[in-house]
Amino acid sequence: MYRFFFQVPDYLCCNITLEIFRDPVISPSGVTCERAAILEHINKVGKFDPITREKLDPSKLVPNLAIKEAVAAYLERHVWAYKVGS
Repeated sequence: MYRFFFQVPDYLCCNITLEIFRDPVISPSGVTCERAAILEHINKVGKFDPITREKLDPSKLVPNLAIKEAVAAYLERHVWAYKVGS
């Protein structure tokens, strides 16, 4: 019997939560993270990017529509991934 292990591609997952994106935002430094995760980091730890350590103002976060569309397309083809991201 063959066992297959499925994994969502890294580029569709947040660097903070390691889960598939739901509401990806891009920081001024070019890092894409889940909006809720980056805002929680800013509120609890400080106003800096947890990946680059650069100063970060929450108003500078911009929706990453390309990644959001890529996630939607991936989930259409890989229904099992809905459970992974839940």
